[in-house]
Amino acid sequence: MKITKENTKKNVNILILIPLVLLLVAGCSSQEDKKTAEEDKRAEEYQDVKEEASEVITMEKERLENEADSLITEFNKRIIELEAEVEDGKQKLNSEKQELLKQLKSRRDKLNTKIDEIKEQSEKNWEEFKTELNHDMQQFSTSVEDFFEDNK
Repeated sequence: MKITKENTKKNVNILILIPLVLLLVAGCSSQEDKKTAEEDKRAEEYQDVKEEASEVITMEKERLENEADSLITEFNKRIIELEAEVEDGKQKLNSEKQELLKQLKSRRDKLNTKIDEIKEQSEKNWEEFKTELNHDMQQFSTSVEDFFEDNK
């Protein structure tokens, strides 16, 4: 093979093209690596946020369960005291008050059922359930206070 000026130019062009092609391939690969790293980072951040949200919901469930248990326990204590006063003759309940007391006990039982459902609630419907339970607890508390205020 005879070395000519033309062959030398071709060889030089090929030698220049080879590194350029390698740089392009490496650049594309580097871009893909960056995208993958960013996607991995976003996925990790998403998982962290999801875990934190789950922890917040778990703490809310525990707090709400404790509040509801406390409300019911206080009601039960007051009922025991009232029933003891009725038995001792210190207090009398007419039929209307007895019916109100029966309704309150029924509402207490329904509230107890809702308390049992707290742990079963998914994150998806937690906010709606929490709002409803808070509303029910507030109404129950107000009704209990009204009943005992009227029976002083």
